[in-house]
Amino acid sequence: MSDYSEIYPQVEALLLQLFCTDPQRLRADARLVEDLYADSLELLDLILALNQHFSIELDADDLAAMLTLNDVVLRVQKQRQHCHC
Repeated sequence: MSDYSEIYPQVEALLLQLFCTDPQRLRADARLVEDLYADSLELLDLILALNQHFSIELDADDLAAMLTLNDVVLRVQKQRQHCHC
């Protein structure tokens, strides 16, 4: 089972790599669009990166539930528990 504290830094590193943002902006409650200034292409890139990095299967529909960094981590955690990765 995947632990939140294990997933969080990995998601944080992916966000830093994909979004040109100040590392100090990355907080659990940071909103992907409003605070991290992610555009639609970056959000799709995030989905692809999460799928590849964590061996999960998120799709564009999952974006609606992933508004903050915390939401992303929880969604990854849920997917990994679901697929027993």
